[in-house]
Amino acid sequence: METIAVIGLGSMGKRRIRLLKNQLGKKVIGIDTNIERLTEVTEIFHIPCYSSIELALNNHNIFAAVVSTSPLSHATIIHTLLDKKIHVFSEINLTTEHYNELIELAYKKQCILFLSSTMLYRQEVSYISDITRGSQNMNYSYHIGQYLPDWHPWESYKNFFVANSKTNACREILAIELPWLQAVFGDITDCKIVRKKTTSLELDYLDTYFIILEHTKNNHGSFIVDITCRPAVHSFTLFSENLLLQWNGTPETLLVYNPITCQMENPHFTEKIIKDPHYADNILENDYLEELKAFFDKIEHPLHQYYNFEDDLKTLTIIDKMES
Repeated sequence: METIAVIGLGSMGKRRIRLLKNQLGKKVIGIDTNIERLTEVTEIFHIPCYSSIELALNNHNIFAAVVSTSPLSHATIIHTLLDKKIHVFSEINLTTEHYNELIELAYKKQCILFLSSTMLYRQEVSYISDITRGSQNMNYSYHIGQYLPDWHPWESYKNFFVANSKTNACREILAIELPWLQAVFGDITDCKIVRKKTTSLELDYLDTYFIILEHTKNNHGSFIVDITCRPAVHSFTLFSENLLLQWNGTPETLLVYNPITCQMENPHFTEKIIKDPHYADNILENDYLEELKAFFDKIEHPLHQYYNFEDDLKTLTIIDKMES
C-alpha cells in the first residue's frame, strides 16, 4: 500500500490523518518537528511519526504528502517534496511566495501539486452552482464571522498563524470563500472595501471587512467578513427576479423559494454528514474528505480539472488588492 505523509500535526493535520486513515483506508505516517505532537499523534492514531522529512524517507517510500503546517512554511516544504518526486496536497497558503517556481517544479518533476479549496467541495455550493448555471444579473449578501478565540479554543489565538498579519484570519476567510463565489457568480471585476477594528483582541490588523463585489455577467454581492461574531455566523442570501435562496451554512438550512407552493423548501441532501464537535456547526468534515478524494483522482487522472495554484494566484492577488 502506498504511503501518505501528513506534515504538520496540529488540528488540521490530525483531521487529515483521521480522514485518510479512517475514511479512505490509506497507510499514513506523520511528520512534525514538535515532539509533543509526534507523541500525541502516535498514541491517538497508532501510526509511525518522524521529526523530519529526511527521517521519514529513510524508512518509507512516500508516494504523496499533505502539507498541513502554518502557511508561511509551505513553500520550502513543498519544494523539498516535489524535488523528491512526491505528489503534494497543500492546505491554503495565503501568500503567493514562490508560486511560479513551485508550479514549474511540479511540471518538471511530473508531480501533482494540489491546493485545498474546501468550499468548492461542499454539496450546498454544488447545488447553488447547478441551479444558477448560465444565469446573470444575480445578487447576493453574505456574512461570515466567528470570534477568533473560538476558532481554536484549545489554544491561544496568539499561538497559531492567524496572529500574523501576513496570514491573518480575515485573509484566511477570504481565501476560503472567494473561490466558490467566483465559481458561481463569475470572475471578480471590481471591488470596494471598508475595513475597521471591532474587537479588543491583540492583533496588528483590522478584523472586520465590508466588501462590495462586482462579478462578470452583471452579478453583484455584498460580503461581510469578521472575526468578531459570537456565536459563529454564516448567512447567505441569493436573490434575482426569479430566484430566492437562503443558506445558514449547513445542508438543512439551505432553503429555496418555490413559486408554486409559495414556500421556502429544502432540497433534501442525501449525503451523510460527518461532524467534528470541536468546530462550529457550519464546519463539516465531508468537504475535507471530498477534496482529498479529488487529490487522488487528480493523481490518477492528471487532465481532470480542480482548483489549483494558478487559480489561487489570481484569488490571492484580489485579496492583496483588498488589503492594500
